[in-house]
Amino acid sequence: MDIRAIESRSQLMKAMRNWFSHHDYLEVDTPIVSADLIPEPTIQNFSTRLISEFLGEKELYLVPSPEVFMKKIIAATHRSVYQFSHCFRNSEQIGDYHNPEFTMLEYYTVDVDEQDSIEITERLFAQTALPSTVDSLLPPFRRMTVAEACKRYAGVDLDAVQSMNKIREAAISLGLQLPSAPERWEDTFNRIFLNFVEPNLPQDKPLVLEDYPVQIECLAKRKENSPYKRRWELYAHNVELANCYAEETDATVIRQYY
Repeated sequence: MDIRAIESRSQLMKAMRNWFSHHDYLEVDTPIVSADLIPEPTIQNFSTRLISEFLGEKELYLVPSPEVFMKKIIAATHRSVYQFSHCFRNSEQIGDYHNPEFTMLEYYTVDVDEQDSIEITERLFAQTALPSTVDSLLPPFRRMTVAEACKRYAGVDLDAVQSMNKIREAAISLGLQLPSAPERWEDTFNRIFLNFVEPNLPQDKPLVLEDYPVQIECLAKRKENSPYKRRWELYAHNVELANCYAEETDATVIRQYY
């Protein structure tokens, strides 16, 4: 048990709560057990069972994020909200950066877009940093598109590998071993990204990696006339710290997703 880490964590959470309160965010505390989850193919969930004398038995799940409950609160109140939530993801690695149970800071700001959210996150980092925070974790954030990163660190032109055959060819040319069974475009992309791009991302400052390929499934809006979505992820020391995207609002697209 690292007492200094516990103390630093407490100080940081207090600073963040003060920051969100000052900017009129509502702190919420949503359930960690739910009968329904947002389906995400890359996340394995923990399950449990409700045993009730009156309701019988029912399968329930430990939430991988508080997203669905927080969005219900936003819909009901039109308020910016945040919370520190215990989250659970099965089949995770266990080590310095991953754990099946972890605490997530989740926050949503009304009446802004994903680009505004980058600036909000920069201010959050700058104004809540502890005195011991190293410069490589402080703003200003670097910014780079996923296409730029793939070209720079893997030599792969994403615009030219939009088909399954093309991205397989790119992966094989990099020396990657691919399974004989067919896999999704996203899976092959992730092999390239995790082996060649992510380990080489700059570490002198936090990095916003933006504009993700449309083949990577999520409910982000598509950029106009582009094979990319309005989504970004924040990296520091080669570790993903945050992600954000412009929420898809087209009912037809949302139904097709589910």
